[in-house]
Amino acid sequence: SNTNVYDTSYTINLDTQMAGTGINYFMDPHLPGDGFRLQPMFGFRFIDLQETINQVGVDSGGGIGLPRTTTIYSKTENRVFGPSLGARTEFKHSRFTIGAEPKFTFGFNRNNNQVATEQLFQPSDPRIVTVDKNNEFSPTFQVSVYAKVNVNEHFRCFVGYDYLFVGQISRAFNIIDYNEDRTAANPAVGTRVRDDNSKFSADGITAGIELIW
Repeated sequence: SNTNVYDTSYTINLDTQMAGTGINYFMDPHLPGDGFRLQPMFGFRFIDLQETINQVGVDSGGGIGLPRTTTIYSKTENRVFGPSLGARTEFKHSRFTIGAEPKFTFGFNRNNNQVATEQLFQPSDPRIVTVDKNNEFSPTFQVSVYAKVNVNEHFRCFVGYDYLFVGQISRAFNIIDYNEDRTAANPAVGTRVRDDNSKFSADGITAGIELIW
């Protein structure tokens, strides 16, 4: 049996961090002035998505073995970049504006994944680290819908909703291969990194003010 029992405690901590930047160029609207407006857009985008999982199990030994504190740590680093195409569609009135901005990025993901274990079965099991690097095509789609109200010529309020989807992303909980064989000469080397991609999505509501001078 490959059962690993922890009779004192077992904790799992997941941390996800995302940052990004981009440059967008919007062409002049086809029909200037108030009313419906369409502005084609092209640009470049970069997304940095990092995730870690730290699993810690404490085993007292139960009187039949030695106490140990097992650590299984996984980390993914996704760097997605590529050209973007999209458009800004708006209906503009003297008092308000409503619009949407869909955007598609032909993303390429250079990911760096790592899994580390320590004291996996015995207190004497050393820290073992395995690393995997890949290049993936990661299509990215984002859409923003919003409404703006002109309070006066220098002050504007807005509220919006954003949705982001990124494909072919490494996630920290998917890259761990729990492939152990306790009958092997060194069973602790079985838990290692594997190439496994998933998807990532995020959404949220934004609100604020704009000052126009």
